Formats: sequence, C-alpha cells, structure tokens
Amino acid sequence: MHPRYMHGAATSSELEVYAYGAAQVKKAMEATHYLGGENYVFWGGREGYQSLLNTDMERELNHLARFLEAAVAHKKKIGFN
Repeated sequence: MHPRYMHGAATSSELEVYAYGAAQVKKAMEATHYLGGENYVFWGGREGYQSLLNTDMERELNHLARFLEAAVAHKKKIGFN
C-alpha cells in the first residue's frame, strides 16, 4: 500500500488523496471494461484512520458514499454493465 493512502483513499479528508484515488479507480475501471472484465471489486479493507478518537465517522462514510456514487456514474457513462 502506498503511504499516501495510510489513512484511506475514498474516506480521506485530504482532497488530493481522494482525487488521486478516484483517478486510479477510474483508469482501472476503464481498463477492466476494455479488457472484457465482468466486474470491478472495491476493497474497503484498506480504508483507515489513525484513531477513532479523532475520526468523524459520519464524514468519512459520506466521503465513501460520494466516491462509490461517482464510480457508479462512471460505470454507466462508459457502458460497463
């Protein structure tokens, strides 16, 4: 795992990290579709935080929801069923 994602990608509060992760997912989805892949798996096991004491779980879940909604919209845009 790249250190940039040590506190998550889709749940990151840092815009640069969030955007970089989204761009990587976009490219991977496009490559999977181009190569005839049947699905794309999102693995949330790497989403993280340093401590629950300083983590706003509602905010992180909202970030994750927006990330996944954007992925679904892109899937439809490129015709990935």
